[in-house]
Amino acid sequence: MDRLSIRQSLLFFALVLVLILGSTIGTLTYTRAGAIVSESQRGVIADTINRIDINLNTKVRYINQTIRDSSLLADSLSDGWNGEDPRQLCGDIQRMLEEVGLPASVYLLSSDGQELSVQEGELVLPPDRMLEDVSRDPQKIFWTTASDSFARQGKSLRVYRGILSAEGELAGILAVEFQPAIFNNLLLANENILRYQYTFLLDGEDALICSDKYIDEGLKGEIAAAYRSGRQKFFFSWNGREYYACGRYNGLTGWRTFSAIAVDDLFPEAHTLRNYIFLVVAVAMTLMLLFILILYRSITRPLKRLADAMKTAQGGNFAVRLPPGQEDEIGYLSHTFNEMVDRID
Repeated sequence: MDRLSIRQSLLFFALVLVLILGSTIGTLTYTRAGAIVSESQRGVIADTINRIDINLNTKVRYINQTIRDSSLLADSLSDGWNGEDPRQLCGDIQRMLEEVGLPASVYLLSSDGQELSVQEGELVLPPDRMLEDVSRDPQKIFWTTASDSFARQGKSLRVYRGILSAEGELAGILAVEFQPAIFNNLLLANENILRYQYTFLLDGEDALICSDKYIDEGLKGEIAAAYRSGRQKFFFSWNGREYYACGRYNGLTGWRTFSAIAVDDLFPEAHTLRNYIFLVVAVAMTLMLLFILILYRSITRPLKRLADAMKTAQGGNFAVRLPPGQEDEIGYLSHTFNEMVDRID
């Protein structure tokens, strides 16, 4: 550095300063912009969960109210399980649900398993868990998932409530079964603004009710476990990738709505922003360098002329003169040099 001339030193430090400022400004801008976008996207995920939960509550409240009203009618039928009235009641409930886009199978089950009236005409005993639930609280509406439906159609969502006899004792169970797919419309792609966002519903035992796209069991289990530990919005690692997840509990059903996304996918346009910031910073640095070069030449050229004139005078030629310069410090030095050689000459 000691061997560099003033001109070289000025140019060197100017280039270093421009590079440091440009890289610092570009990095900070990209980092801050990425943080703002990621935070905004996390807000979008939370909003998605809220909207799904609101829509879920709307459906669940309608189903609960239908079952609650129907149970009052079923109470009066508890002494006549073999008549046509139970079948008609089941059909009426089914039609009410189908009118609002909720196809279902409706059953009236006797609590003692003796004489059962079911919509499909089969004799079906209520599972022990159903009996335990309605025995504990006959007027409460229970939501659960069943691996085998009464109609033997595989997994189903089962909603049930106790039926009371005229003496106020448990006489049977009103049960409604839905296919989990009826809730898929809550998780349609138009609910997910982010392209790679997973959204799914789990019941109280972490069984998958429905999902907007296929989700790996390991990923689902990791999210459910983290939520059970008390975290509603959290980052976690799985299979070598960082994820962000958000969950919400539904008090009517005991279900939980989750949405998750890989952190890299929170801001998929990051490379576009990075390239754009790089381009802007590069243009700004180029313009700054041009300005510095112009300023550098405006300072160093008069100084070089002065240095050359001094060497000429040092060689004994006192006829050398510098042209009138600007009204600044360098111009003052040039004027002083001309006066000096005039006196010596």
